[in-house]
Amino acid sequence: MTARHALCRAALSTLALAAISLGAAGCGGTRPFLFTEPGNLSSLYSRGELTDRAGNRWNVEILPGVVSSVDGGAEAMRRSGRWMTRFSDVDYYEERGEDIESGLRFATEFALEDVIVEGIPRDLASTGDAISELAREAPFGWVLRIAGRSVLGYAILPVGRLALGTIGFAGGLGYAMVAPPLAIAGRPAVAAGNAALCGLALPAGKIAVHHPVYVAVILNREPALEHGESLILTLRERAAAASAP
Repeated sequence: MTARHALCRAALSTLALAAISLGAAGCGGTRPFLFTEPGNLSSLYSRGELTDRAGNRWNVEILPGVVSSVDGGAEAMRRSGRWMTRFSDVDYYEERGEDIESGLRFATEFALEDVIVEGIPRDLASTGDAISELAREAPFGWVLRIAGRSVLGYAILPVGRLALGTIGFAGGLGYAMVAPPLAIAGRPAVAAGNAALCGLALPAGKIAVHHPVYVAVILNREPALEHGESLILTLRERAAAASAP
């Protein structure tokens, strides 16, 4: 044992003895120090929770708890497993087929047929009718209005529809070709990422933080209702006697 380790152990021993002496002398009322209560030592270590002598249950927000951290990692692993089990479901591949069908339908029925093949002639016919109406009625400014309507109906709208339809057609085909393999390849990647991050790294980080915080927490006395809650200590369940009117 190095001199530094011996000094640290001696300091902790002195602090513990002083705390016990203060508790025996009645300082801080009748609330015991947490490190003198085996039950709370265990629940704080495993879940980050404690129960005072009145039966009130408290949660120490800054204390993750070793068991709680491991449970969270295990649930993340199960979630990743559920993601992968979808590969054994027939309806999963039927959904990928529906992705292809939806993309092709959008490209042909909407982008190509509705927007371009039927849409452009519809705009041209509508423009012709509007110009004929203006020429027949000759309202004030009819010449300029015919010119404007001609530019809009014979140039801007057809070009716009052609561009929109082309983009939609390409997008629909792209979705039909890319979405199914991306969904199939992306599922293992998401499952692996979730397992690595939420199943392993996050619990390990919580456990690493837990131990030094645990030492600091158990040097405190039991909480009391009259002291109220705080950002780091919340009342999880009030005892029946305390909650009775």
